[in-house]
Amino acid sequence: MIKRIHKLTKSFYLNEAVIIQFGRYVAMGGAAFMVEFAIIYLLHELGGLGIGRSAIFSSIIGFIVSFNLQQFGTFSGRAFYGPAFLRYAALACVNLVMATAIIVLLDVILDWKLAKTISALIMAAWNFLVYRRFVFKSRGIPKVEQRIYSDKGIPGTNKNAN
Repeated sequence: MIKRIHKLTKSFYLNEAVIIQFGRYVAMGGAAFMVEFAIIYLLHELGGLGIGRSAIFSSIIGFIVSFNLQQFGTFSGRAFYGPAFLRYAALACVNLVMATAIIVLLDVILDWKLAKTISALIMAAWNFLVYRRFVFKSRGIPKVEQRIYSDKGIPGTNKNAN
């Protein structure tokens, strides 16, 4: 049991590769957030659609944009596309309900723009760990970690090393 717990928490240790990957995650997530924010603005502010429906539609478009950015920009396409997409879709369903609830609840006391931002920050805080361990999981060491550790002589990361 202790070995399973250690194995599960091992990938959460902060190292150079995780920090680099987290930076990419934030950049890709920021780009997807801007797309979502623009869509919710267009639908709600300019189109007059209710905030709940606008949040749902913007989340669906953001889902497609975010998956592709995270799959190829953050996690280097390290998981098979089909299974990763299904895991991502399952997580997106949970996120959609949570994000919409947060936006609708906060819209009562805050401007919808601030509510959307708070919702996005809450989702981002735990999604990185879920993406890393569940959605885009792979066998072996991710490419970014291979590049960093191959120069440091860590066993099993460099094919030319003994």
